[in-house]
Amino acid sequence: MACTCDGPNPLFCDLGMEILKENGGWGVPTLKPRPEENFLALARKAEESGVNAIATDIDAAGNHSYEKGGTARRTLARSSLEEDHLRGQSSVILKGS
Repeated sequence: MACTCDGPNPLFCDLGMEILKENGGWGVPTLKPRPEENFLALARKAEESGVNAIATDIDAAGNHSYEKGGTARRTLARSSLEEDHLRGQSSVILKGS
């Protein structure tokens, strides 16, 4: 099982999602914190790739390099994940260093 990455360049996330879809969702995409609407759109895209779980970097909310790359950072509240995204479809892995 592979874990894919995300970053300031959208290519990182897009390529990972494409590879996961080609392999029947056999992996876990890692999504960086970003505005809620953008985060949830990527989470839905991950689900369309067939994954059973997504991961998010809870420590990356303090990383300023993402703002330099045009990706605004934001921490999501657990209630937002449960109400707006999960709905029983995917598990969310909260990871940090």
